[in-house]
Amino acid sequence: MKQTESHGTLKFPSWKYVLYALMDEHRRTHILPASTHELIDQVLLRFNHVREIIQDYHPAKIHQLLGMAQARYIPKEPLGSMLERLKLIPVAGNEFYSAFDMRTNDFTIVDPRISEVLGVAPEDFNIRSLLGFDPRTRLAHPRDVNHWIRWGSLAYLMLSLPVFSFESMRVCFQIRFRISTSASSIAALRKQGSVMLEQRAYPHFETDENGIVRPTYHLDHWSVYPAPADFCVAPFCTTDFSVQAFTNALLYLFNAFLLDMPVKYLLLLNERMGTDRNKEVAIRLNDRIKTAAGLRAGLDETKVGNYFAKSIRTSVYQIGQRWNPHEGLKPPASDHEAVMMARSLGLLPVPDDVLRLAVAGVTDE
Repeated sequence: MKQTESHGTLKFPSWKYVLYALMDEHRRTHILPASTHELIDQVLLRFNHVREIIQDYHPAKIHQLLGMAQARYIPKEPLGSMLERLKLIPVAGNEFYSAFDMRTNDFTIVDPRISEVLGVAPEDFNIRSLLGFDPRTRLAHPRDVNHWIRWGSLAYLMLSLPVFSFESMRVCFQIRFRISTSASSIAALRKQGSVMLEQRAYPHFETDENGIVRPTYHLDHWSVYPAPADFCVAPFCTTDFSVQAFTNALLYLFNAFLLDMPVKYLLLLNERMGTDRNKEVAIRLNDRIKTAAGLRAGLDETKVGNYFAKSIRTSVYQIGQRWNPHEGLKPPASDHEAVMMARSLGLLPVPDDVLRLAVAGVTDE
């Protein structure tokens, strides 16, 4: 690519542009049912529903996403036989299973072993408890519950997209988050105060009375681990290997679009993860832009320092206030704290495909 000197202010792309670019790239090797931009526009309209769910959560609102289900769903064996096989899978001492009904928006089956693993009665492990609505069980962790809601909403959105074809029990949405153990019947867990849950959710599809195949349940495999001191909620989608990188890049971009941190700031934060020197951040991002966009960005250590001190720290804190308010949330006092806050919001690290497309979208105004 021809390299040019920038004579004006560099213009960084929007998240919508990067979404378009990712879809355009995916279309080169995969058949999609509609134009790329129409698909993205449909998705972005649905974010109004996601914002409603996050700002004023009620489980029934998940129906607003599932009612839009437009992916291709391939049913497999009946739910009953799948549940029987699930019960026969050997589990470790820190594991249990559940079945979640997407129509009633709650768990219909919870493995009795949860009492031994978490010190929680099966009937007390429900969506109200996990969201903090039930004062008796108090399972919600104040720093993680908002992230769990947001990522869960985005996972449901992914499940509805016409971009994908899903086979029952062949895709897994995985997420780790902390829960409170203050009400556990196990003394050692009460003393810890919290544990980390790893949820691996496998969607199940069934044919309804109108002959339409829809998502109906997800079967969950849970593992319980000690809660790390340095912890960030982050999901991962396991699919066919040929679309796995695309799927997780798309999930990341949905979150980035929703939180709406400027692309420029996030690129600087991403470089900051690898060094604590402003000069090195400038060199790295200059090199990326020169290689991908053919432009000389002209960043230096003073400009990078000003971006962090005057804009980036404030921006990431404001996003944290909106999407994960909790007691103890404070403005980042350093660039490192800004990086950690961005990580907690699922904005870092930037996936390789997203980073490449975002940098390639930089233009010279």
